Amino acid sequence: MSGIRLLHGNASSHNAAIVREFVRQEKVVEIAHPPYSPDLAPSDYFLFPRLKKYLTGRKYKSRTDLGSAIFQCLKGIHRKDYETAFKNCIKRLKLCITHKGEYFEGIR
Repeated sequence: MSGIRLLHGNASSHNAAIVREFVRQEKVVEIAHPPYSPDLAPSDYFLFPRLKKYLTGRKYKSRTDLGSAIFQCLKGIHRKDYETAFKNCIKRLKLCITHKGEYFEGIR
């Protein structure tokens, strides 16, 4: 796992003992994420909009069907798109600094 960097929020699941132990054992470098910063969460500006677009207007008979649809959506996202999203994260971090932590969605 050498070279892995992890950006995650302050959710209780991220701070669970099993996660903390894994991060410690694997020597994963953690990147601090400011609390309440959706501008900086790739899930908010990259992943969730894609999922929403993919799932909108469809009906699912079960949670399993919904889970399968989510899996297919995520599986269909190209590696390059993920790389671009994380490069954009660096730009967003700089914007956050420039705007002194104020909300900046839509600012270029």
